[in-house]
Amino acid sequence: MLKQNNIFLKMTIGLVLLGCNINPMEQKIVGNWQAIEVTEQDSVLTLPLAEVKMRFSKDKKYTFESTLNYKEAGTYQLQNNMLFLKDTTPNNIPKKVIKINYLANDSLIVEMKATTNTRLLKLVKIQKDTSILKK
Repeated sequence: MLKQNNIFLKMTIGLVLLGCNINPMEQKIVGNWQAIEVTEQDSVLTLPLAEVKMRFSKDKKYTFESTLNYKEAGTYQLQNNMLFLKDTTPNNIPKKVIKINYLANDSLIVEMKATTNTRLLKLVKIQKDTSILKK
């Protein structure tokens, strides 16, 4: 009986320690995201927002789709409020760094550089293969 209690105690401690290592941001960012607004220099851009989507998986992979049939995919890493994206498609784009301004279970605001301007991308979490916007 004492041996069983000891094993149970060790397993419980292990699970608690493992749970402490889970980053809440990593849990929230996993899923499918749809753009609802894009602003640049405080002006809302007129874009077909239904085409602008991001997807983050538990295994640290991402996809990004945008206007003009732009697509990229690769791996991501979260550090504090910074999102590091490494595109592994044939585009061979260098690693990007995107600032996370806001992240909740259902909404995400990221800040990125577009040439010399700062661009804010506001997204909401959606179910896979659905869109809240009409194309």
